[in-house]
Amino acid sequence: MLYEYNLYNDLWAELDAFFATNPWAGEGVAGPYQQLAFMVCYNVDGFRSYVEKHDLLNEFRLKKDERQRIANNDCHLLSFGFNWLQYVLGGRKNLVKK
Repeated sequence: MLYEYNLYNDLWAELDAFFATNPWAGEGVAGPYQQLAFMVCYNVDGFRSYVEKHDLLNEFRLKKDERQRIANNDCHLLSFGFNWLQYVLGGRKNLVKK
């Protein structure tokens, strides 16, 4: 349990450092990307609905078992969300489009 806690703490610290670079410069307060970031980080049920509505898991090269873990496990969904935010906001190549 402690390992998992530390893992997600490290992932959050990495994302927080990314946010410090102001990836939404010029967007204004509570712009659309900021709202996406808030949803991913603090509203896992809302993000799950967003993933399903926009078919995000099928937009990227993910193994079948990885897609299933993301779809069925909040921790895996959060990890995917952190990677997805960095992909969307910063153009990081941590996910590969199909």
